[in-house]
Amino acid sequence: AVVSTQSTGEHEEIIGASKRQAENALKLRRDRFVEELEGYSKQLEEFETFGDAGEVNRYLKKAQTLNARLEAAQEKIEQFNLEEEAFEWELTKYPLRKKILDVLTPYHKLYETTVEFQTKYKDWMDGSFDDIDPDDVDGEVGNFWRTLYKLEKTFANQANPEAMSSKEREKGVAGKTIAFKMKTKVADFKENLPLIQCICNKGMRDRHWEQMSKIVEFSIKPDSDTTLRKMIASDKPEMHWVL
Repeated sequence: AVVSTQSTGEHEEIIGASKRQAENALKLRRDRFVEELEGYSKQLEEFETFGDAGEVNRYLKKAQTLNARLEAAQEKIEQFNLEEEAFEWELTKYPLRKKILDVLTPYHKLYETTVEFQTKYKDWMDGSFDDIDPDDVDGEVGNFWRTLYKLEKTFANQANPEAMSSKEREKGVAGKTIAFKMKTKVADFKENLPLIQCICNKGMRDRHWEQMSKIVEFSIKPDSDTTLRKMIASDKPEMHWVL
């Protein structure tokens, strides 16, 4: 019986030591996680300097990487909270993660939208003429313009002209620069929509192409080499009224 009591005491001691070890390990992981988040916050500052529209593919990769790390961070927080619950501790919150995500999100959206528009623009201008659906183009161009308009306003609202530090005064300037540049490019392309609605209309017949060819004084009937870029170069306002 004495042995039994002793072994029970030893057993409880082992359990207690094991629990303390697990608690200390959790505290250590939480401390490291706070440092991790602070590192992400520093990475975020880099986006304030990204103002070159020609580098957007590189910016997007960086935004995607940081976004993936923030998603993984959320999973870590949930795991911490499960362990804290098991230890009957108060659940820790990490507001810095959401703060970083809130700042990153418009940059991520800006780079995604820019890359998507640049890809679509190349497809529309230099891709197969037969694949262009004027209603789809009209809808997508409208969406691009509205998204970039909202993003430009978002970045404009980040700046604090009254702030003492130049860093605070210039907040959002790089994002606003790219958003404005891309919105202008979308607006310039938008001017071609009346022509696209006309020449990409599935109701176009040979007689319509003949009429348009007379207007520009050379044949513009589409063939396998025809692109929207070539058509735009031949554009005359009178062509829009053929259909």
